[in-house]
Amino acid sequence: MGVLACSDHCGDGLDGLFEKYGTTVKAAPGSTIVHQGAVSGSVYRILRGCVRSSFYSSEGDRKLLQFLGAGDFLGLGDGDRWAASQEAVDTVVLEAVPRRLFEAELLKDPALQGAVRHELCRKIEAHAALLVLTAQTTAVDRVRMFLKGYAARRGSCGFIALPMGRRDIADHLGLSMETVSRAFSTLKSDGEIALRGASFFRLLTEAGAKEGLAHAA
Repeated sequence: MGVLACSDHCGDGLDGLFEKYGTTVKAAPGSTIVHQGAVSGSVYRILRGCVRSSFYSSEGDRKLLQFLGAGDFLGLGDGDRWAASQEAVDTVVLEAVPRRLFEAELLKDPALQGAVRHELCRKIEAHAALLVLTAQTTAVDRVRMFLKGYAARRGSCGFIALPMGRRDIADHLGLSMETVSRAFSTLKSDGEIALRGASFFRLLTEAGAKEGLAHAA
């Protein structure tokens, strides 16, 4: 896929910035960390939990752009307002750095500049992959690749917790909640996944796990 290529590691600049200046912020499940359109006063690093980035149209329709977890960053772009709402799916712990301080450090620190470029590149790749996934695949394919990519990011071959519900997954993949539920049932009946309730899944084939790792790379 013809998108920007990134290195496989994040520069030390961002981690060092948050370790030096970050203050801890906690968000309860279902709460909004920042609202779409609000002034961008801080940048964040996620320490624990799952965050969903949601864009709301003027008619109130929601497009769920991505799910973010530990080690991901919020607000690295240079916009002065948030382009999407950042919402806590479960209990989320973050570190916050004031944007004015972040911008001042960015001007003088090449390592920080490189790390920010890397992270923004990753976001571009993620959005491009989502566009391809939702435009060219069936509902079952979309859910399959979502689960494989999610599992690959967590590096686990056992049961994996899904903090987001079926409606969140549906809004992310451009499907209805009923279609997502049917896709889960199809993948289970075809022997591709095992389910433990609605919140845990496991990939059942080695080939599937490897495909997920390639998709998430």
